[in-house]
Amino acid sequence: MKNTYPSKQWSTASQSPFIHSSLQCSDPNEGFETITELCGLLDQIHALQKLIFAHFQPTSNNECRIAGLIPLVQESYGIYKFILSMLRALAALIGSAEDVLEPLVQRFNHQHRLLVNFYYECSNLRYLTSLISVPRLPQVHLPALPLPLRSRFVS
Repeated sequence: MKNTYPSKQWSTASQSPFIHSSLQCSDPNEGFETITELCGLLDQIHALQKLIFAHFQPTSNNECRIAGLIPLVQESYGIYKFILSMLRALAALIGSAEDVLEPLVQRFNHQHRLLVNFYYECSNLRYLTSLISVPRLPQVHLPALPLPLRSRFVS
């Protein structure tokens, strides 16, 4: 059977013109709201992937179910990278008032742990890894944020 899925180099949300314009946002409230909405999207992706995994059949090869994970892996990683970029931009924008970002950092930590588990489960599916590259995230996330914020990114 010929692979009809996009190549492993295919990118998703991370190349959107919206993404690039949002990174140049000068309003912290807008950035906060954008990150919150994107975390909501990651929550929906998490719920859908849990549903897909819950319906795997031990007696079948589950290829159709696994194929449903492809856009979830690709989009979740694009959203994850964008949230990380937005957090960096917000941290630079607000300067020494990084306590304002605490709710976002906590939510991002939660999303990070969910994605680590999701990508681990996906990396164990041979059929899926033959179609796409599954991202590998570090267990503990310490992004390139100012030092006071880094201490809040510990699982």
